[in-house]
Amino acid sequence: MIAERSPSNMETRALDRHAWRRVCLLLACLIALCFQYAVNGSALGGAWAPAEIPPDDSRVGAVCLYNTDSRQMLHEKNADAVIYPAASVKIMTGLLACRSLEDRLEETVELTSAVLTGASGRNMGLVPGEQIKIYDLLASMICGGYNDAACVLAYLCAGSVDAFPEQMNNEAVRLGAVHTTYKNPTGLHDPEMVTTARDTLLIAHEAMQCELYMSLVSLHNYTVPATNASGERSFSNRNLLTSDTGGQYYNGRCRGMNAGMTDEGGWCVITLWEHDGASNLCVVMNASDVSTGEAIPAYTYTNRLLSWAGRCYTYQTVLSSEDPLETLPVKKTGTSKSETGIYVPEDLRVYLPAHINAQTDIALQYHLDGDELTAPLAQGQTVGTLTVIYDGAVVASSPIIVREAFARNSFLNLLDHMKAYFMSRAFGVTVVVFLIFLIFYLKYSRGPGGRYTTKQTYVPSRKKNKKYRALKKSRRI
Repeated sequence: MIAERSPSNMETRALDRHAWRRVCLLLACLIALCFQYAVNGSALGGAWAPAEIPPDDSRVGAVCLYNTDSRQMLHEKNADAVIYPAASVKIMTGLLACRSLEDRLEETVELTSAVLTGASGRNMGLVPGEQIKIYDLLASMICGGYNDAACVLAYLCAGSVDAFPEQMNNEAVRLGAVHTTYKNPTGLHDPEMVTTARDTLLIAHEAMQCELYMSLVSLHNYTVPATNASGERSFSNRNLLTSDTGGQYYNGRCRGMNAGMTDEGGWCVITLWEHDGASNLCVVMNASDVSTGEAIPAYTYTNRLLSWAGRCYTYQTVLSSEDPLETLPVKKTGTSKSETGIYVPEDLRVYLPAHINAQTDIALQYHLDGDELTAPLAQGQTVGTLTVIYDGAVVASSPIIVREAFARNSFLNLLDHMKAYFMSRAFGVTVVVFLIFLIFYLKYSRGPGGRYTTKQTYVPSRKKNKKYRALKKSRRI
């Protein structure tokens, strides 16, 4: 029978050390896993992250989805990657043409070969000698996306097609689109003509402010009346989100703004999506091309992305116009108990992730125009500004008002006027002038006998007069 040997104290300590090493190693692995999960979770989540993951974007190169009201980027991909602009060039062409020619819309121009320089690719068939209205040219380029119309408009704006890109580049710099360089007004490929999705967003946002541009880009279709060189020409909006009524791409909430493709730049789709009071500007660029009959990824992705935004973001009421933000004392009324509430003039609604609680997840900060509320105050008077902060960023602001009128106490009002005068420059000037006159008076108005009087009114005493006459008489003798 073999007897079991009990481990010695030294062996026991060695076993304990090995066990502790295993435990420490296991704990280290768990901590590393937790840290990795936290990092990945923060990358995918965060305060602005919606509850739902964005749609697959593997077939598009660059994306920006921007809420124009809160001025927040809702989603982006490769927003600053330098890419070819393709048809998005026509947004800048259309914007500048609308600004330059808005007073000449009914004017008819006659085309020449110089006017049509560079007109290739997608054309509507304009020819030298043709007479056409400027409004029809704008509609043809902005709604229809035709290159020959773009060239004519560039010529009318700059005097030549080749000179127009300089105007485009200057405007891009002014808007902060510093990574954009234009070489032509059409978007036909040029290896030196580049942009980014973020720059395109800036330019499209500026075009949104142009009423004429937005009216043309929102048309479903347009018919150019017959000219001296052609019969009527009808076309649909180049952006199928707007014109593909009944088709797979149509989105009734979209307005334009641009679409097209080149082999080098891929597909681009830029649109303004309006729904439930929200205005989201979507830029999808450098998307894959497909064979005829296949679904165009730029359109299908844009629709999925906009649907995702509609589910994940919404307007939430942050503060009701009936609820006072705070109650503050009012000074200079003559009554120590004067106080009033400060309000927003209308319900403050902010575009936020739909899953957050607007009452607990945001911060409200206000700033008064002065250090305190001071009478007089008129009913409805603006007294400061409220800012809404979410995830460390200002997402909205609103004026704050008072709803009661307060008159200033008349005695306190008088004291304030006196104080203001005594602290004013006019009072200081008055004091200086007074002191100057006083010095002159004291210096030049001292008469005999040490009295302050004028020379004209000085009369010597009678006694001194007698002595003077006696002395004068003795001198004569």
